[in-house]
Amino acid sequence: MDVDLEALASADSPSATALVWVNRVAESDDSQSWYELNMTLRRWFVQRWVSSNLEVLDEPVAKSSTRDKLVDVLVGPFGDDHALFPHMWSATRRFVFEALGPLPGRQLLAGSRPRAVAPGIEAVPIFRAADLPGDDGLHHSGRGGPAHPLVLLLSHEQEMWFIASVGPWLPVPGWPPRLQELPAPVID
Repeated sequence: MDVDLEALASADSPSATALVWVNRVAESDDSQSWYELNMTLRRWFVQRWVSSNLEVLDEPVAKSSTRDKLVDVLVGPFGDDHALFPHMWSATRRFVFEALGPLPGRQLLAGSRPRAVAPGIEAVPIFRAADLPGDDGLHHSGRGGPAHPLVLLLSHEQEMWFIASVGPWLPVPGWPPRLQELPAPVID
């Protein structure tokens, strides 16, 4: 992806955060992109993984944890140190890659005006540059245009932007974890 990541990261905007995160998750397998997800989304991903793989609770490395305790450990600040983290992260990355679709490896652009969805939540459309008309580095998308963006929701917490969803939905943690679809007018 052709993006000046350092310049974007210093911008501290939801659009910059979204572009940097998409690039990071597509380019590397490290846990940095995991910690750029907000806590609610991290909890949802772990609960989703545990729900789909209940046998992990029988693993010796789970140390006879309940599912809630295992989720707390993996979501926590040192979750990537746990022996089960690579398995959970692999499943999570597959889910994210499915949501990203054809975006990884392309020149990407973020919508210049994130849309407020709720207090502290912004919707950021991510486009493939090739899908937008324009020249001299200026691209534009009109309503009803050819571009179909991926919408990322970002939350502003602790003076930073975090990824809150990879698509037009909000995670609803629980057993089972669910998705709350957002109505189209909220994210258009």
